[in-house]
Amino acid sequence: MKRTGWSVSGMCLTLLMIGAGGCATHNPNIEPRANDALRRMSDLFAGAQAFRLTCTATMEEPLENGQLVQFGRNAQILIRQPDCMYAEVHNGPEWYKVWYQGKEMTILDLRSNRYACVGVPGRLDKMLDFMAEKYNIVFPLSDLLFPDPYRTMTEKVESGTYVDEQQVGEHRCSHLLFTQQNVDWQIWIDAGGKAVPRKIVITYKSDPAEPQYEAVLDDWQLATSVDADFTPEVPTTALRVDIQDLLDKE
Repeated sequence: MKRTGWSVSGMCLTLLMIGAGGCATHNPNIEPRANDALRRMSDLFAGAQAFRLTCTATMEEPLENGQLVQFGRNAQILIRQPDCMYAEVHNGPEWYKVWYQGKEMTILDLRSNRYACVGVPGRLDKMLDFMAEKYNIVFPLSDLLFPDPYRTMTEKVESGTYVDEQQVGEHRCSHLLFTQQNVDWQIWIDAGGKAVPRKIVITYKSDPAEPQYEAVLDDWQLATSVDADFTPEVPTTALRVDIQDLLDKE
């Protein structure tokens, strides 16, 4: 599993990245009821051509003395298969925009008025692998953007449990718990008309402090197409820099 967050001066976009690859069509370590709920969500996104959502996330980071400090992020995300993405992220005074279209990605840091462009593969799943491997950047809803989300999410799962039914805001959800070698992750999947994820919690067991990442996902809009322009809107006064310089801002 990749760390839940890619950081440009503390900027976090990702919602879930549990592990890519694998060839299993069903993980026998997952209870049937949990498996059915996860499969229902995965099938929904496997057929989704476009979607929008908002994300409110909190992340715990350990200090040198071992204490945990919590940071918040708010994001708006727009996806159009097979090769378009837009994300806008606020983190206190930090404000970033990201555009991906075709074979190029642009990241704009509005606070410093700097931006970077990088050539990438011309398909969402290939782009995700490329950015993770080359720059250690993991993007929003990474698992749900692969052709087979179920396989991507369950490859490294050691156990999966249906906990119970709970409310997340106004939505009745199936609460699931999964364990892996270094992480535990929980997901609340809407039990109503569309099986979208409403909440995610990830606990990092490999860290002695066991910090958590929590995201509440709202304002879902799934469609067969989306009327949006993914062309970067970079101010004429912005300074273009190398992507590594932008990532190494701190």
